[in-house]
Parts: sequence; structure tokens; C-alpha cells
Amino acid sequence: HGLSTYKGLSNGEIRPCGISPFIYHPYLKTIIPFSRPFTDSARQQQILDLSPPEGGNPLYMMKKDNIIFRDSAYFNVANGKSDHIGADIMAKYALSPQVSLRGNLSLARHRYNFDYISNRINLRGLDIDTAPRSHGGLQIRWTPRENIATELEWVYMGAYYLDPENQHQYPGHDYFNLRAEIKTSGGYSWFLRVMNLTNQRYAERADYTSFSAERYFPGKPRSVYTGLRMDF
Repeated sequence: HGLSTYKGLSNGEIRPCGISPFIYHPYLKTIIPFSRPFTDSARQQQILDLSPPEGGNPLYMMKKDNIIFRDSAYFNVANGKSDHIGADIMAKYALSPQVSLRGNLSLARHRYNFDYISNRINLRGLDIDTAPRSHGGLQIRWTPRENIATELEWVYMGAYYLDPENQHQYPGHDYFNLRAEIKTSGGYSWFLRVMNLTNQRYAERADYTSFSAERYFPGKPRSVYTGLRMDF
């Protein structure tokens, strides 16, 4: 049990897709099992597990049929097909008893795999819009004493196309988060979070339509959160 008081809400963070037997991939909008090949007959999805049976780097390949999406003119397109291939990797390393590193990286290609002409461009082989080829993060944690912990986090988002025709692109972004916690006697602990430490301007999401042109949904500016937590 615990009681926490704090000011503000934490900002969104990119985290590893996971190392459990199942991974939810945000751009595939589906759950990918690593233990065996899987076929969803209702949606005609086939997934091939390339990871070793006892673990290893989680690789995946996937084909999707009968997808529905919107083109840049904001029309719904049915009976689409897409191909997906990638890897989600997480690693940890202790530099010393006080300093450790943890990182995650996602590398992927998500492409249209059917003939559809949009604005005189065939979508076959083009990247799916708003799906970056890479994203990830790195955390360095320093615990100078048993009751003191600090962490500096680098969040990385790669470039991605804003439209199915791949004519407009978001360049990606980087920003840093800082966290600290000090535990005291009596079950109390004080914490501090500084999100977007360098006040980087970035977009949480971006897209493009022929009606609105490029749209950017800005991420939060530098935000500071502090609080007192009591465990009992």
C-alpha cells in the first residue's frame, strides 16, 4: 500500500514494446505472439515468428489483408493489403554497482502491398503513413546511495511520412527526461521529474490531408513535477 501526493500529470513516454510472450505493436494495431506462428482467419493475418524458441531478439514478419485506411483526400479505402517486418530489441548493462544503462530500439518497415492510385501515385511499396522506421530510448541510472536514485532518459522518434503518397514527412525528434527520488526514514520519499528537459519543440503526432495540409499536435513543453510519497 502507498499514499502519494503530487502536482501535475506525467508526460507520455515511449517504452519498449515488451519482452513478454506477447507484444502489442502500436503501428500494426495488433498483438504479436512470439511463441508460434499465428493466423487470424477472420482478418486473414499471418504472422511468422523468427525468434528462437527460448528467447532472443524478437523479430517479426506480418501480412495484412482487408485493411481500411484513409487517403490524403480523406476518403476511406477498403480491401487494402500491407507488409510488415521489424525487430523490437531491449538491452540492459551495468557499468558499475551504481551506474546502469537500459535501452530499447524498434526497427521496422510498414508498407502498402496493393495497387491503389492516389493523387496519381501508386501506393504499392510505399511506407504506411505515420509509421516510423525507428524509435526507441536510452536510460542511464545512477544510485550514489541506497536511498538516492536518479535517471536521465533520452527519447528518440525517427522520421515518418505524413501521407500515404509519401510526399510529406515529419523529421522525427529527440528529447530528454530527468527523474530523481530520495527515500527517507519513516517510509517517506521525495521525487522530482523534469520532462522534456531542454524544452524541445516536437510533435506527439503529425499527419497530412489535402484539406488541412500538414497538421502537428505539439508535445508538452518542459514540465516539472514533484511530490511526496509515503509507504505503509
